[in-house]
Amino acid sequence: MEILDRRLIREGIVAGLVGAALVALWFFLFDVFQGEPFRTPALLGAAVFQGLRDPQALSITWGAVLGYTVFHGLAFVAFGILCAMLIVAAEREPSLLLAFVALFACFSVFFLGLLWFLAEWLLGALSWWAIFVANLLAAAGMLGYFFLGHRALRRDLLGSLAGVIREGVVA
Repeated sequence: MEILDRRLIREGIVAGLVGAALVALWFFLFDVFQGEPFRTPALLGAAVFQGLRDPQALSITWGAVLGYTVFHGLAFVAFGILCAMLIVAAEREPSLLLAFVALFACFSVFFLGLLWFLAEWLLGALSWWAIFVANLLAAAGMLGYFFLGHRALRRDLLGSLAGVIREGVVA
């Protein structure tokens, strides 16, 4: 049982880091395109760690960027471990994979709700659709990682479509 627990934790950590990296990459590209590299993590870091309330007063500092990046990574690692537990359970009962999808939907709604409740001004400073795209990328990346390690689950869930999807991704 200990080996299974270690494997589950390792998979959760890696999946969380995959999700966090995809979100960070998405927002880096988004911010570069907007002409303000690192604006999103600096904004969120300044709001969380420095109590920033006015996005116009934002000064992009490495401390805020790195602090939020670590916080973001740890949050995704915790979320990845929770997802890994669901994936392991879904190997025994494939219908539980729907719980994985529901978990991501709830996570997105929770994040937006938390922003609205704690810092409504952040919703005006961040694009809701950019957050949605980031969460979608994280979900796809994490699920893809889990499917690599749990081939039977992928086969059970996707059936004959698995080969077609794999060929489409490769193409």
